[in-house]
Amino acid sequence: MPSLSAHFDIALKSEDRGSVLLFDETFGAYLLGSVTPDIRIINKQDRIITHFSDLDNRIIGQGAENMYIQYPDLFNKANISNAKKAFISGYINHLVADETWIKVVYEPYFSNDLLFESIEEANVYDRVLQLDLDRLSRDSLNDMEVIKKHILKMTIDFHLDFLPDSIVVQWRDWLLESMSWGFSWERIRRLAYRQQSNNTNLIDQIAQSFLNDIPANLTILYNKLPNNIIDLYLSEVRKNYNEIKYRYLT
Repeated sequence: MPSLSAHFDIALKSEDRGSVLLFDETFGAYLLGSVTPDIRIINKQDRIITHFSDLDNRIIGQGAENMYIQYPDLFNKANISNAKKAFISGYINHLVADETWIKVVYEPYFSNDLLFESIEEANVYDRVLQLDLDRLSRDSLNDMEVIKKHILKMTIDFHLDFLPDSIVVQWRDWLLESMSWGFSWERIRRLAYRQQSNNTNLIDQIAQSFLNDIPANLTILYNKLPNNIIDLYLSEVRKNYNEIKYRYLT
């Protein structure tokens, strides 16, 4: 799945430049919402609790639909503040971005070994592509300074039925600290293990082989994929997000 940095960047690219969600009063809430499904990093909840669907889901919009069914009051237009609406919009953007990655990127190119020597290699290189998206996003965001500024000055003055207020505040503080962490390809060693295979020796070998010549291996990877795969993905997220946001929040 996209990293936190990538989710920030995706959220920004999913809205028009003049969107009210990007105004100062709601910008920070929109950004915070766009990464909060990954709050499980600190509270260790199961993914399905914060993403409202599991990794086997192949229906884009299923997470938002389940969220709406379980917590309809979150979408009550009569009682929702601008900041809360912005936060929920960002949250939906994250759910849609993850679902679109699975459907548009992972399933056709990395869910089998048709393009790779093994399913382990396919999964490692899916994580490589996610890391490259992270790298590109950090460049686009000027190393997170814009994001940090808006999240730092926001006030969390709304309540979420499915997350305690205290954990949301703790999450914001953790995010602000994490924004000082730089990009490193070494993260592939840890990300490589996010797959069902227990063949740790093979996974280690694949990750190390990638790190031995990163530029050459990135070229090989992109040659296996459609031209402009990242731009195609971002375009699909924007389209899917705006359709689903309109359905539940307009």
